[in-house]
Amino acid sequence: MDVTEHPRNMWLIDFTGLTLEEAMCYEKPFKYIVDNVKPFREVSRQQVLKNHWWLFERSRPEMREAIDSLKRFIVTPLTSKYRLYIWVTHPTLPDQANYVFARDDDYFFGILQSYLHELWVRRKGTQLREAASGSRYSPTETFMTFPFPWPLGKEPKEYDDSCVKKVAELSRRLDTFRNNLLNPDELTKSNVGEITLGKRTLTYLYNALEHYRGFFKGKSHNTKEWELFSKKVIRLDEIEELDQIHNELNHAVFDCYGWGYFLTDEEILDRLLILNQERAKA
Repeated sequence: MDVTEHPRNMWLIDFTGLTLEEAMCYEKPFKYIVDNVKPFREVSRQQVLKNHWWLFERSRPEMREAIDSLKRFIVTPLTSKYRLYIWVTHPTLPDQANYVFARDDDYFFGILQSYLHELWVRRKGTQLREAASGSRYSPTETFMTFPFPWPLGKEPKEYDDSCVKKVAELSRRLDTFRNNLLNPDELTKSNVGEITLGKRTLTYLYNALEHYRGFFKGKSHNTKEWELFSKKVIRLDEIEELDQIHNELNHAVFDCYGWGYFLTDEEILDRLLILNQERAKA
């Protein structure tokens, strides 16, 4: 594939598992490696990098093996303004700017995307200097310490537990809704226009949700004011529905823990910490 045909995309050249002779068959990618990578590898102090200059320094074989049997897996950015998770399917492989969760079930996705997990991540993770840039996700400090409603691998199946089923259903609904917003049908494209649709990204979507929650929620909704903010990129009713889905998902996750819905942030964190300590002792 000629990368000049897709100027908005960034492509990574992955020759993992290929011998030098096999890699040479991919002429344009190989030439790029020869011109831009080989000169640095030749002066490296690490002999393995000199000898295998066409390969990644770290190919993450454990990650590849973990997701190899899955039809899809979950990815979140290392640093992000909003802590969002998306499904990725083969043959796509994430780069070092992302973290991978080798799970393919909607329940797990829903717990990650819930407010309870986000609150824990923001408290345990690293806040970047500029708040607008978000926080840095840490697998050891955030994910490994987060107490899921049931220990990982011991949660009930979706068809055995109504709480798990509800989280899974809302997780699918959230994913479908976001995908439809970012990749609308032809009728929506013709009504909105390609230029406006090109501005629809997950970050823009959640910027709009943040604005809605901070300014519009609980107040009389003014469509003209909303259009002034969103420049007609995203409609007010779309953001209202996204907010509703997240609220329902959060309530379903609370039900999995057996907790009430109206806890303060500190009360949520206290309960998660107690559960974390109980799991650690066990």
